[in-house]
Amino acid sequence: MPRRRAGRERSSPPPASATRSTRTPRPTPTGARSCAGPSTRPCPRSPPSSPASRSTPTASAGAWSVAECVELFDRAQHAGHPVRVHADQFNPLGLVPEAVARGYRSVDHLEATTPDDLHALAASDTFGVVLPCAGFHTDGRYGDGRAFLDAGGRLAIATNTNPGSAPCQSMPMAIALAARHNGLTPAEAIACATATPAALLGLTDRGRIEPGCRADLVLLRHTDERALAFEFGGDPTDLVVCGGQMIKMLKTVKEVGTINQAD
Repeated sequence: MPRRRAGRERSSPPPASATRSTRTPRPTPTGARSCAGPSTRPCPRSPPSSPASRSTPTASAGAWSVAECVELFDRAQHAGHPVRVHADQFNPLGLVPEAVARGYRSVDHLEATTPDDLHALAASDTFGVVLPCAGFHTDGRYGDGRAFLDAGGRLAIATNTNPGSAPCQSMPMAIALAARHNGLTPAEAIACATATPAALLGLTDRGRIEPGCRADLVLLRHTDERALAFEFGGDPTDLVVCGGQMIKMLKTVKEVGTINQAD
């Protein structure tokens, strides 16, 4: 007779009701699945000492309906969170007018925003944020930064770093793409990547080089700042100073420093 191997007997699998969620999944624009409806749990309070960059909820309206997003963001605002939304990446879903009416901090993406909504956003206190790396990686569409700026809007640039639609961590790449596809000049693209994002996040002591501001500095290897928007795909930084502390120094800068000290 065949001998039975020693060991634990396999237990029967749990019933399907114990392994499957009872919430109905909903397709997102990228084909992923998302559970329908926001959580019913209250949002935690935003501590007064926490900067906006750490207390800002962000969501994509493509995963939920506009009504569900507004419900979630109303709770966030009640808890003291400045609200930033991702909207109109693939379709104009109607979240931009809600953002304007409710005083959200920013609307990010804007690739599919209608001209009327774009002008209404520009006339409001809500910032617009273009994410050119997402357009570069997905469908080749870009927000109309030129029209938004010409209408008086406050525009920022970001990478939208994520493994799905924008696997890019390079702000120089975002600046270069914004100059090519969002209609910005090099000077505008640089300002939209520095001073304007600082204002958006409520960080009044940075984003500019002037007395009284935090010493956040980037020394580039370029002799003309327009090269930051002209070149792409590399790392143009030679020196990075954050809060007065040097955190990155390339060999070329070390050599220059050694020569200067010797002189």
